[in-house]
Amino acid sequence: MAILSATLIIGGKKLENVSLFFQTFKKQENDDWKLIRSYIETGVPNGNVEKIQFS
Repeated sequence: MAILSATLIIGGKKLENVSLFFQTFKKQENDDWKLIRSYIETGVPNGNVEKIQFS
């Protein structure tokens, strides 16, 4: 799974919300990777992204 976060900077000021992009891949028999799911969550407060922990 790949997770990316993006925010816009307008006039030198960072917006308070971000967009999260989630992509899930599955390894194929020939060792290639296939995208099986793509999801975008918009309007997530910056503070919530800073609290995300992965283990």
